[in-house]
Amino acid sequence: MSETIADCMREWPVHSPVKDEDAALVLSYAIVMLSTNQHNKSVRPNDKMSFEAFTKQVQGVNGGANFPTDFLAAVYEAVCAEELKVRP
Repeated sequence: MSETIADCMREWPVHSPVKDEDAALVLSYAIVMLSTNQHNKSVRPNDKMSFEAFTKQVQGVNGGANFPTDFLAAVYEAVCAEELKVRP
C-alpha cells in the first residue's frame, strides 16, 4: 500500500508561492530584516515588527501580486519563534 501512496504523491505538482527571482530576493531581505528586528535586544517590545508591517514590506512584489497570506503568516511565525543564525 505504501508503494501506491508514494506513486500518487509523485503525481502532485509542487507549487511555490514565489513567482520569480525578484520576489525571492525581496522576500529573503524582508525575512532577514524581520529576524533582526524580532531578536535584537536593543529593539523595544513596542517597536517589534507586526505581521501587518511585515506583509506591507512585500506587498505587490510577487510578480506584481501579493504572496498568499497563510504563507506569509507561517514565515512570520517561524522567524519570530527562532532567530536566523549563520552557521560557521
